[in-house]
Amino acid sequence: MKIHSFVQVPEEKILIEGAKDTTIKVLVGQNDGSEKITMRYFSIKPGGHTPYHQHPYCHVVRIEQGQGLLVDKSKKEHVVKKGDSFYVAPNDFHQFKNPNKEDFEFLCVIPNET
Repeated sequence: MKIHSFVQVPEEKILIEGAKDTTIKVLVGQNDGSEKITMRYFSIKPGGHTPYHQHPYCHVVRIEQGQGLLVDKSKKEHVVKKGDSFYVAPNDFHQFKNPNKEDFEFLCVIPNET
């Protein structure tokens, strides 16, 4: 078993095309002995966003701080806020946006078969 303090986990800027002012922390992953799942923490600054993208694996998300927008495969924007949880199916296009004045932060759990 490994226990990490959130403040000790390194934060990395997401530099892929279509991302703006978004960072990630891998809170638990394969380096910790987790063979099946990875838990990531995203932070999006005001005006920032992830790319509009899809991938062949599912993930579950829980909003930890603030409020933002989840863009679905139809490009419809859904308001999501602290305490909300949801599932994104494999190959569903999606994007997270932060049009607000405070940081928008969420946990994302994915399988390691990515």
